[in-house]
Amino acid sequence: MGCQRDTAAQIIDQEGDYVLGLKGNQGQLHEAVEDFFTTATCPAFAGVMHDYKEEADKDHGRLEQRRYWITEDLRTLPNSQNWKGLRSIGMVERACWQGETQTLDFTKR
Repeated sequence: MGCQRDTAAQIIDQEGDYVLGLKGNQGQLHEAVEDFFTTATCPAFAGVMHDYKEEADKDHGRLEQRRYWITEDLRTLPNSQNWKGLRSIGMVERACWQGETQTLDFTKR
């Protein structure tokens, strides 16, 4: 699939929108987004403009709760201009309960 920056640019050039998963191989950007959400969640996003949504599903003997945060505050991101069309970053928290077992996952985008 190639470099995600190239993919993002191609999508924007073809008048589309994109949501890309951010992984550790994106170095400084990944670290900056991790730091942003770690700092923002500590005081419950106090003073940070953001949108939030929560949903829950109960199916197949398990309960899943998903929480979503998104912000257009990109001031702390290094070299964000290298990502054509970048307008926001987001985080998903997924909690799953099945019987006595609970799992918790975080994803940044």
